[in-house]
Amino acid sequence: MHRMKKYSLLLFLLLISSPVYAAVCFDANTAGRMVVDLEQCKISSQELEIQTALIGFCQDQVKEYQATVKDYDSTVKGLQETIKGYQAVSDKQEKLSSAPSFFQRIIDNIELIGLAVLIGLLL
Repeated sequence: MHRMKKYSLLLFLLLISSPVYAAVCFDANTAGRMVVDLEQCKISSQELEIQTALIGFCQDQVKEYQATVKDYDSTVKGLQETIKGYQAVSDKQEKLSSAPSFFQRIIDNIELIGLAVLIGLLL
């Protein structure tokens, strides 16, 4: 970019100032190299603009991906909390199903009383 400005300014000065233009002479090789350098600067400038646009596009994609990752993280945390809640409910259900019910205890006690009465009658 700096090189292009330099050559452009040099060319501008050469074209505007006729006394300087008359005093400065270039051979064919130098003039050819100047034209090639100016064209190369133009191509480099275009490539720089393209690369700058690509960098901007990539930066936008990175921001979108970071937002997506944050959304997934919050979803995972929510699912982990849900799993903990289901585990707590499952633990309560397991405790309730393993403990004998009220009626089961009554039946067990009646059986023990009947067995005690039977033993008492036999003695």
